[in-house]
Amino acid sequence: MRECHRTVKPDGVALATVPSLGRLGSREADYWRFTPNSVRYLFEQAFHPSALTVEPYGNIVAGLAFWAGMGPDDLTRDEPDERDPTHPCTVCVRAVKRPS
Repeated sequence: MRECHRTVKPDGVALATVPSLGRLGSREADYWRFTPNSVRYLFEQAFHPSALTVEPYGNIVAGLAFWAGMGPDDLTRDEPDERDPTHPCTVCVRAVKRPS
């Protein structure tokens, strides 16, 4: 994360997506895989917490469709767009580098 922070210009933005396919339990300290909390923790090592936006995207239907090799035509239009924070498929990050 420090290298990512170093390469971004002041007021620049780092965008990242990481896979997070799996059910999130009630444990906030699940740092053994990419979860919204673990990704936030990683980025906070270099970026100021107030300069971060961390959002989970996806749901169980989108995750199952991915594992089954289904495509967009196999789902209704709204199914993959619903967001379920307990079953994210990806975690997206927007990190702004504050000027020194």
